[in-house]
Amino acid sequence: MNHASTIRILQDVFPLGIILALVCAAETMCCASVRSRGDITSCAFFSDAAEMVITDRWNNKTIRATVRQILTLRLNVIPSTGSSWFLAEIDHRLLREVTPPELKPLKKPRPGGRTVQIFRFAALKSGTTSLKLEYRRQTHNAVSRPPRQFVLKVDIVGM
Repeated sequence: MNHASTIRILQDVFPLGIILALVCAAETMCCASVRSRGDITSCAFFSDAAEMVITDRWNNKTIRATVRQILTLRLNVIPSTGSSWFLAEIDHRLLREVTPPELKPLKKPRPGGRTVQIFRFAALKSGTTSLKLEYRRQTHNAVSRPPRQFVLKVDIVGM
């Protein structure tokens, strides 16, 4: 049985309101699956949400986001040092990482120079939370000096 014949059967049995509710529920489940794979572009749940770009300058600041908005963090990094940004604290009830972190070279890269590490998060529901990242080597231990931190307070408001 294909998708079209299933819809025809549903139209014969259920009123239009119930069909719309079922389609919305299916879209929500589809989006959860799409988000878990990191492909937010094909998910209608986030398609009308404006992206907010956040840079190093927003460290220790507060931002206001709306539900379904994508927060893109663009943090400077020098990969040749062996250090990079790591997610240290996130409230998964309010924010979800929607793509794996990626490195994006600058327009004119220099050997040993800086680049940008990009993180993308989706605001899931209203509330206030903090997002914390640490700039450190992957083999960070308690004996070495404390890592540099990026902390962002996020106030999420409903649409």
